[in-house]
Amino acid sequence: MAGANLLNKCAVAKGLRGSWPSLPWACYRRRPMVVRGWGALVLAVSGLACDNAEVKACHAEMQTSQQALVDMDKDDVAAVEATLALVDRTLEACKQAGRGEEVSNVADARRQVAAHLDALERRAERPARPQLSPERLAELLKTGDPECPKGQGYEPAGSKEVVKCTGKQLVELSSSKAREHFDKRGYRLSAPEPEGGFRAEFGASRYAFQYAHGADSPPSCLEVTGRPGTPWQEIVARLTGVHPDRVKQGEPVRVGGRSLPVELGGDPGQWSVKLGACQPAL
Repeated sequence: MAGANLLNKCAVAKGLRGSWPSLPWACYRRRPMVVRGWGALVLAVSGLACDNAEVKACHAEMQTSQQALVDMDKDDVAAVEATLALVDRTLEACKQAGRGEEVSNVADARRQVAAHLDALERRAERPARPQLSPERLAELLKTGDPECPKGQGYEPAGSKEVVKCTGKQLVELSSSKAREHFDKRGYRLSAPEPEGGFRAEFGASRYAFQYAHGADSPPSCLEVTGRPGTPWQEIVARLTGVHPDRVKQGEPVRVGGRSLPVELGGDPGQWSVKLGACQPAL
């Protein structure tokens, strides 16, 4: 269908593959509506005498989600998250209506928006770094950067050389240092609790810090919900600096002078990890 092909081109140009096509049912009087944005839906409905309330709800949700996709600022994490929530609501409505074709198309849109949100999260893990003077670059290449966790590294702006990180691991950071780490990466931070605990969120990733021994001490507990599909061993490794191959289920990990118990939650679709002596959820 020519209209659907045009909409597909529109969606691809904006960074999402595919579109929501027109719905060729005899009870619709359709007129093409060309939109530009992240998803595209041709749906102009009138005289829906053959539709029940659940089907009408599905189509109304599709139109709402379509407009959200068109208007969405793809660089704004909050906007992408809000759009994903609308698409999830639409998907549930169409499942309730038993509309297989709509469910398939909405599910495709959901995968694309969720994948883009995941890409934004990955970008946040690599904060923009300023151009370094030749002297400062030489110093960091020689001594390492104490402001990022040991075991990691990065290429400074304008350089192909890798600066090694020599700083503390996330599970060793004081409350103020941990907040600074996540603030630089664009995470949403909760207000600190009296003892220093706080939450950091970005897309599907969640971090909850507890400081039972004071805000200047390492966290007594760090609870993390990782990005969907990330192995739990990788989550533990990024928090502790311990190689993923050395992380064993049911065994504590050693970081500095501490032995931290590891508790798993979730499933392979999205793991959560608790490190340390954790109290009830923040």
